Amino acid sequence: MKILSLVFNLSRPRFWLYTAGPFIVGAAFAVHDVYQLNTPAFWIGLLFFLIPANMYLYGVNDLADEDTDEHNTKKTSHEIKLAESNKRIYIVSIMISIATLLLLQSVFSAQSFLLTSIFMGLATMYSLPPIRLKARPYLDFLSNILYVVPGLVGYSLFTGQLPPLPIIVACGAWTGAMHLYSAIPDIQSDTQAKLQTTAVLLGRMNSLWLCFVLWSICAIIVAFYSPFFVFILVYPFLTLRVIIGQLDLTGLYWRFPWINGIIGFILFWYAIFS
Repeated sequence: MKILSLVFNLSRPRFWLYTAGPFIVGAAFAVHDVYQLNTPAFWIGLLFFLIPANMYLYGVNDLADEDTDEHNTKKTSHEIKLAESNKRIYIVSIMISIATLLLLQSVFSAQSFLLTSIFMGLATMYSLPPIRLKARPYLDFLSNILYVVPGLVGYSLFTGQLPPLPIIVACGAWTGAMHLYSAIPDIQSDTQAKLQTTAVLLGRMNSLWLCFVLWSICAIIVAFYSPFFVFILVYPFLTLRVIIGQLDLTGLYWRFPWINGIIGFILFWYAIFS
């Protein structure tokens, strides 16, 4: 039970919807009826992006981030910190995730499997040296488009195509802002670890303004396609409140899973009924 609890926590349950959510929404935009989602490929894909994908994403991240986690109080207050005695469990979890990915070949189309492999590749390059995109200013938040890829997989499963390019750009702007915002509370620990991120390079206030711009770009692009853009305006609005001191930066960060979950739920049903 202790091992299962460790694996459960390393996969960051509060962030499961960050990978599974885009997959569900992408699939929802690809079908005409919610009952069309009831296929083996959809349910297996959902299960993969719910748990194994997160086991891999955060397992690799924790193994690569021992240098920064040493100074990161978030690891002891809200998350778990990798211990030397647990490394073998992390490695086994990562191997299980890779094995699960290979099993997807039997139910996914070639395109959907390729996109899922790209997701895993980006997750690897984000954390592991020598590339370690998280330590490369601007590439760190741009590479966070990996969270868009599950949505592309879900859409591809039912259409064999990708969404319009502007929509992909809008989603990339959204995930980039989300990543940059999450890096702001880590500025001090990343600086102590000599990790050069965009947030470290720009500083707190400039990073917040860039988040505001990216979320605004997302809303503007979506406005050309759908009235749903009004929900996206929540993000630049909340960021502006942090900038002027009406909201606590870290407090909002820990509320984002709830905010994203609610807006994602609305987006899912909007996709089905529209």
